[in-house]
Amino acid sequence: MDAHQIYGESQKNPRRAIQLCAQRYPERVIPSLKIFARLERNLRANNEAFSSRKGRKIVKRVNSDNTVAIVLQYFEDYPRNLIRQACRELNLKYSSVRKIFKENGYHDYKLHNLEHLSDQHQQRRINYVAQVMVNLEINDNRFFHHVLWTDESRFVSNEITLSYVDLFIGISNGGYIYLSEWQLPLLPLQNAVY
Repeated sequence: MDAHQIYGESQKNPRRAIQLCAQRYPERVIPSLKIFARLERNLRANNEAFSSRKGRKIVKRVNSDNTVAIVLQYFEDYPRNLIRQACRELNLKYSSVRKIFKENGYHDYKLHNLEHLSDQHQQRRINYVAQVMVNLEINDNRFFHHVLWTDESRFVSNEITLSYVDLFIGISNGGYIYLSEWQLPLLPLQNAVY
């Protein structure tokens, strides 16, 4: 209300009102011209010094264990939903949901699944693991030069690249895999990798 009184004393001159504020209240932050312009605009439009927030959507604050339980249960039921979608459905602020995640150790992860292993691949996996174990027992150093140790290549099954992007919310990270635009040719030793 001090700003309103000073603005009236300065005969609605914002520059003079700033000078009066600086003289009377040297310990306070000096208001800008925009504050007094907004004050005058609100007085003319609404007969109020400060605008009310009518018509704005009221959002819940995170202040109870019930809200935390609701958010965590929501993402247990729908782990692939986006945080903003959950905020709309639960009528919560985005920062509140992020705060709940941070307090409970949840993170959002983006996975790039590059391969799809079905039951038909079971024998191939067993054969490959046996081949790796035999080569490690022999201690053949050339074996390590023929294995792709990075995630830079795409795995191909029947000449179709199986890849898609998936987003989920969880406590443990499944790992990040980055796609590249090129693929190394598979050596005969690597044909068992699918």
